[in-house]
Amino acid sequence: ANHASISREMSMGAATFIPVPAASLPVVNNSEDFVLDPGDAKLAQKHARWAISALEYDDVNTAIENLQKAIQVLRP
Repeated sequence: ANHASISREMSMGAATFIPVPAASLPVVNNSEDFVLDPGDAKLAQKHARWAISALEYDDVNTAIENLQKAIQVLRP
């Protein structure tokens, strides 16, 4: 790839990622006796895959929505 094509790819609306420090993430109470239902695990994986797919099209809002849905499924 030449420099012109790289510059063009970089300017085509790629999402800007802002790192979030781990300390600012919400704390989840992990219970050692928590057992994840296999159906819930599959549903969370499906939403995570949809989030990844959305990011491939720079659709950040859809990615966030699907990640939030996955988290809701996983929360006890």
